Amino acid sequence: MNPKIDAILKAIKNGEPQWGWFDIDGVITDTSLDGDYETAIPDEAMIATINELYDLGHTIVIFTSRGTKREVEMREAINLQLKAFGVQYHRLLIMRRDFTVDDSTLRPDEFLDFLEVPEHKETEEDYGPILPPHAPLDDEPIA
Repeated sequence: MNPKIDAILKAIKNGEPQWGWFDIDGVITDTSLDGDYETAIPDEAMIATINELYDLGHTIVIFTSRGTKREVEMREAINLQLKAFGVQYHRLLIMRRDFTVDDSTLRPDEFLDFLEVPEHKETEEDYGPILPPHAPLDDEPIA
């Protein structure tokens, strides 16, 4: 396992507040939906774990790309579904992303090595222009 992930898990077990990011489809609910979110089946074990982390003082962020491909507003329906499933969270982000590169899961060096970039640079200037996201992040305050 990635040493940074080991460190995060150890911090959680030691009670050090963390920010946990959880996708809805395939994490909180069954993955075999084929776009039928109304019949999503909750993963009770995952929800219990998220709620326990919430109760222990960790910040829980739920994210999803539901509705972004079809440009349909789904925030209210998502909030209602999460409430019906009993999921406790601080923030809901609806955004389209195809993959995430960060320093904990898919690190920048691993990503560039995977793409076989010969020499990668360390500054934004060396990467060129930053592309805009597919969909804007919401700007609602954390509840």
